[in-house]
Amino acid sequence: MKKLILASSIALLLSACQQTEQKADQTTHDGEVVSTEHAHEHAAHGDAHGHDGHGHHEHVELPVADTPAPALEESVYLVEGDWKDQDGNAFDLNSLAGQKQVVAFIFTNCKEVCPFMMRSMKNIQDKLPEEVRANTGFLVVSFDPERDPPAVLKNFGEHYKADEHWTFLNGSDDDVRTLANTMNIRYQHAEGGMINHSNAIMVLDEHGKMIEQANGTSTAGEDAVVAALKQ
Repeated sequence: MKKLILASSIALLLSACQQTEQKADQTTHDGEVVSTEHAHEHAAHGDAHGHDGHGHHEHVELPVADTPAPALEESVYLVEGDWKDQDGNAFDLNSLAGQKQVVAFIFTNCKEVCPFMMRSMKNIQDKLPEEVRANTGFLVVSFDPERDPPAVLKNFGEHYKADEHWTFLNGSDDDVRTLANTMNIRYQHAEGGMINHSNAIMVLDEHGKMIEQANGTSTAGEDAVVAALKQ
């Protein structure tokens, strides 16, 4: 696992989801440079989740921690918490055991980066062979428990046509922070209700151990996740 984390110590991007003045800068995705104009074109193809307008966002480099969190050596499912799924039902992380899981942290008021991540997760699901897809779960955890109660998460999932393999989780601020830290995900609240956050997508094995952490906004990241799921 330590080898995995060191190998994935390439810079994950801190997604500054704050609206800013339009700049002539560019957004980097795993070495592929994508213009801001192209990013908005991508978001316009059904990725905006019903919000008016699209802010421009800076992406600040955020490397994975050099020293992995101790829990990464064990199952993520050992992390306790009071979770609710998108249907408002109490949820135990241990119930995910037995299948590989693709995991992302988002918030529904995110204007640009989170839609990219959701589209990547959908692409990952579509790229999987049928037998692998049938045994893969998709877990989405909200950074923003107050504004993302179960009903909001349910609507969010429906917007992205999430099927029965998807779970959207709401938890307390403390529980979300603990789970995020365990998976080396960093985030901080910013002005205007926005949240700056790592844009990684993770893969957990059947026992809840993290076996992949990839950029959640690039084709290369999607392919890395698909490869891990096929193993």
